[in-house]
Amino acid sequence: RGRPFPFRREGTIGTMNVFMVIVAILIYQLLGALYYGSYAGTLFLSLAHPGKKQSDLKPDPKAFVAALMGTSMFMPVYAFFLEIVAPPKMWYGAAWGLCFALLNAGLNAPHGWFEERPFGLYLIHEGYHALGLVITGAFLVSFP
Repeated sequence: RGRPFPFRREGTIGTMNVFMVIVAILIYQLLGALYYGSYAGTLFLSLAHPGKKQSDLKPDPKAFVAALMGTSMFMPVYAFFLEIVAPPKMWYGAAWGLCFALLNAGLNAPHGWFEERPFGLYLIHEGYHALGLVITGAFLVSFP
């Protein structure tokens, strides 16, 4: 069934290695800082606030808190799911990350359409989640 997973002691399920999950949360947050701190963040803010000047666009500090909360709640569930599936190789963990990214994209699409947000916002945001879920999926499978 594959090698032991980051939070599994040999022969058990659900004995989570909290350290590995915390590292995965930090990786996801670091990716977010790099992703949104770059051109993607500038483009995201300009699409979200089309009437503002580029110099007036600054990220809302509440976004950082919300991102950390969301990631901290989601990552243990994601890691537990990967434990149950037990992908044998890093690439399978990355593939499951892509599956979760598609699920997330499907769940978030109606919100953007209902709120009549620009489609570019949706693509930028879901691109970050795809990148983060693929990388953390590979990480959680690779480093037990």
